[in-house]
Parts: sequence; structure tokens; C-alpha cells
Amino acid sequence: MDFDNRPELIEIKGTPWIFAELMYDSTANVFAENLYAKAGLKKCYAHRDMLPLLARAEDRLRQENLMLKICDAYRPGSVQEIMWNHLPDERYVAHPAAGSNHTRGAAIDCVLCDMSGAELKFPTAVDGYRSDLAGSIRERMDQVLAHMEKCHPFYQDSGMVQEIKNRDLLRSIMLGAGFEADDTEWWHFNLPNAADYPLA
Repeated sequence: MDFDNRPELIEIKGTPWIFAELMYDSTANVFAENLYAKAGLKKCYAHRDMLPLLARAEDRLRQENLMLKICDAYRPGSVQEIMWNHLPDERYVAHPAAGSNHTRGAAIDCVLCDMSGAELKFPTAVDGYRSDLAGSIRERMDQVLAHMEKCHPFYQDSGMVQEIKNRDLLRSIMLGAGFEADDTEWWHFNLPNAADYPLA
């Protein structure tokens, strides 16, 4: 598919403070599978309305001397279908027919990095689950469910002082730029009124 000729989408190109490293263009994700290779997606795209918000985030990143790594943004519908086939449960994966804010190009998953590109410490991995466990995701649901609590944006743990501080700083940067936060995943941020955007 030619993603460059979709008028609502624009490639998120790297800057000194923002770069993309798509987690579904590798096997380092909860599905332990390169999903974007199947869809032919090699670049990071988002709805063009996201650009001014990222520009505002970049201003704050400069002040903090930090980088923002985008781990997921626009997600093709075909990939949403694969995810649903792996885990057909709307508590964790949006139904392909309804789509997700990612399939609208209206959401990003991200983390903060130092200026060398190394991720800061956070309470969990970006998609919240370990991908190196044996068995399919359905067979690993007990581990996934046990881990979900730590993915909440207000999860507290006295042993994770720096991780919580970094999570809260990320939230402050993204909300200050005009994004809206997700209620269940500390790394996920949406455009305002994201659900009103058509599926891309």
C-alpha cells in the first residue's frame, strides 16, 4: 500500500528531539511478531493534525534536554485485524470494524529518551507486556492481566520513584502540547476528539 499518497496522513520525520522506532516493525512487542512488515509499513505516519502538537511538545523537550521516541502512531486496518485475531477481546484490542485511534492516525505511543536516544526508565515497557514469554498471547493472559495495573497512568509504587517521575514528566509534556491522555496506558496519547476522525 502507498502510505505516502494518503492525504490525511503525513510522515513523522525525525528531528533532534523527536524520532520514531515503531515497535510493531519488529518482534519486540506483546505479539512477538513483526506486524508492520506484513502491511508494508516502514515509516511512521500520523494524521496531519498531530504536527502542531508535536511541535509544541518539541519546545518543551528542548527545555528538558530530552527526546521523544514514537513507538507507534498510524496503524493500518489490516494490522488491527491481525491483533484482533491474536486477542479478540475489546478490553485490550479495538475491534477492526470500529477501529482504534491508531487506525485513525489520531494516537501515538511514546516514551522519553536522553539525548543519546536511550529510553528513560518507566514503570513498564511501552506496550506493557513482556514478549519473551513462551506461548501465544492468549496462553500468557495471566501474565498480561497481572501486569495491567502497572500500565495505569496513576499507578504508584514506592520502589519506582524515578520511573513514576519520568512517566509523570512525559504526561506533563504531552498534555501541555495539547494531547489527551489515555486512562489505561501511560504511554498512549490522542488528538483531541480522536474518535471523531475517520478511519484512515
